[in-house]
Amino acid sequence: MESTERAATSAAANLVGVQLHTAGRIYACDPGQLWLQTGDHVVIETEHGSLLGTVIPLPHDRAEQALNDAQRILKKADAYDLERGERNRVREYDALRACLRQVRARDLRMKLIKAEQAFDG
Repeated sequence: MESTERAATSAAANLVGVQLHTAGRIYACDPGQLWLQTGDHVVIETEHGSLLGTVIPLPHDRAEQALNDAQRILKKADAYDLERGERNRVREYDALRACLRQVRARDLRMKLIKAEQAFDG
């Protein structure tokens, strides 16, 4: 029993936090064999497809809870991934502006929060 607890604690210690947006949710992720540091950009696999995020420290209270539902880190982001992420941010901004124009043109009573572009297309 003690060795099982030790193995779970060891596995939880290997998890890292990944944040997709500033002040956004922190995902617990399994880096596998990757050597990562705080501030590294990574591509993770989620239920919504591949997403670009930044490695941050995982709060200790989340590590044990997140052990069973940790996301998988696919790879460290390269220059192409970072460029794609920037293009997606521009597309999100443009889409939000276009939607806001349409809402105003039709005098709709609604408030748009944000637009999201999938990382991989």
